[in-house]
Amino acid sequence: MHMTKILYLGTHGTDDPTRASMPFHMALGAVEGGHAAEINLAGDAVVCIQDKIIESIKGVGMPSLKELMENILNEKVPIYIKGGCAEARGVSESDLIGKNAKIINPKIAADLVVEADRVVTF
Repeated sequence: MHMTKILYLGTHGTDDPTRASMPFHMALGAVEGGHAAEINLAGDAVVCIQDKIIESIKGVGMPSLKELMENILNEKVPIYIKGGCAEARGVSESDLIGKNAKIINPKIAADLVVEADRVVTF
């Protein structure tokens, strides 16, 4: 049986805590359902990898980003951060330490989309 690979693309940050939390929340649901999940953060969502933001975001009707991130890390879900977006918003390599995260360029972002069976954007 083929395991579906789902890429969750987040584009919202502190402007919309619920939408900012959705890629993490839905990726956990995918893993629980036996699927492979990856998270790609772009635009304003890149700040969601910073500890101060993780501590402060709580979407409506779901666990806090801190709790979601702890579970994402336990499940070893990879998190990809768009490099230009990160640089423009003050996100650095040090923000990624211990989070199974890496900064990527547009070519790698395109490869992630092509390799995924499904892409879901929030």
